Amino acid sequence: MNTGALYRAALVLCLLLGVGLRFVGLTRGTSDFVLPEASNEGVNSAFYAFHPDEQTLINAALALDWRSPIDPPLTAYGLLSLYLARAALYGERTLDTDPAARSRIYLRVRLLAALLSCALPAMVFWLGRRVMGMGPALLAASFTAFTPLAIQQAHFFTVDGIFAFFALAFFCALSWALERPTRVRYLLVGLIIGAAAAVRLNGVLLGLMLVVGHCAMDWRQVPTRLRDPRLWLAVGGALGVLLLLQPYLLLDPGRLTRVHTTNDFAYSLQVAQ
Repeated sequence: MNTGALYRAALVLCLLLGVGLRFVGLTRGTSDFVLPEASNEGVNSAFYAFHPDEQTLINAALALDWRSPIDPPLTAYGLLSLYLARAALYGERTLDTDPAARSRIYLRVRLLAALLSCALPAMVFWLGRRVMGMGPALLAASFTAFTPLAIQQAHFFTVDGIFAFFALAFFCALSWALERPTRVRYLLVGLIIGAAAAVRLNGVLLGLMLVVGHCAMDWRQVPTRLRDPRLWLAVGGALGVLLLLQPYLLLDPGRLTRVHTTNDFAYSLQVAQ
């Protein structure tokens, strides 16, 4: 067996094991431990979530009103995560229900998180092979497949795993666009930046990476390259996606400065400070 075949076999094994680890234990949370007042009412089991952000996102997604996009229930994070969760929870109305229903709700969004996480090792391998070659790419993919933190993120529906997906998709698209800089490829990079920013607002910083990569093609012509229509097409695509998914940023920007609840963006800034 030649080296190329060994690499391919190792890659397949890595991806299969990584996928398996991401789907094991997604239903954990049901317990026979209940509060005394609940046991007095005949309740003998409950479902407990082990990640507070997961419950926050689910409650916000269930409270999301499609008809009022400028009045989101959560601004600490972007709305794309809520849209994805709401689509996965189609038909569900509330999280305050019996343990079996709570388990079903959590399982549905966790399956979405696991599916997104399954794409990470493959994207790392694709990007690593383009930049460093087959061996380093396989090593990087194995790290992504088996790192405990990556597996943990696959088991909970939080913004961390979703943001990692779009951030890595950005670097893959950027590498592809810089290889052959067409308008379509630059537009795709911009759309992914907008999606990442709609998960976490700091995703707009990926735009700086695009500018650096674009100008690095010829540092002697930076002013000229900054006027390149392809670059501004990407910027327009990013802003278009971000404002389409979060129109309150344009129509009601004051929501970013209010500190009414722990779900507000400004409250998160205060905690960070």
